[in-house]
Amino acid sequence: MDSTPLNLLTIDVQPQAVGGVLCARMSGDVDISNAEDLAAASPRIRGPGAHTVLLDIGPVTFFGSTLVNFLVHLVNAAPGSRIVLCRPSPMARRVVSALPLPSQISLRADLPPEWVEPAFRAGRPGPARSAGHGVGQREVGTQTVEPAR
Repeated sequence: MDSTPLNLLTIDVQPQAVGGVLCARMSGDVDISNAEDLAAASPRIRGPGAHTVLLDIGPVTFFGSTLVNFLVHLVNAAPGSRIVLCRPSPMARRVVSALPLPSQISLRADLPPEWVEPAFRAGRPGPARSAGHGVGQREVGTQTVEPAR
């Protein structure tokens, strides 16, 4: 029996864009086991009125081609939009920088001044949550994804 802890994918998304900017955060592992869940979350991430998506990937513990494919899908689904990957790990920065990604995807070492914590409702800041909360405790705009078995 494997006792290795799972790094569940958690996606926190701001319920609506503010000034054309939508903030989202991913944490945990992003791999083929949760590709369908990423596809299901993409309409919220590229939400109406968002021309820029600030995607905090600092808490992502693993990613491969699934995240890259997801990012390309987001850009292709919303022509003219931008995706800014915030706080990438050194490895994520190297991988993303080495790929021929669309010019609408960029990297940023920190969270920009317009960052709004995605854990809020109806445009009002709410209490901070830690990543990895249980599926039964989901809040508006949050999706916790358990790996397929």
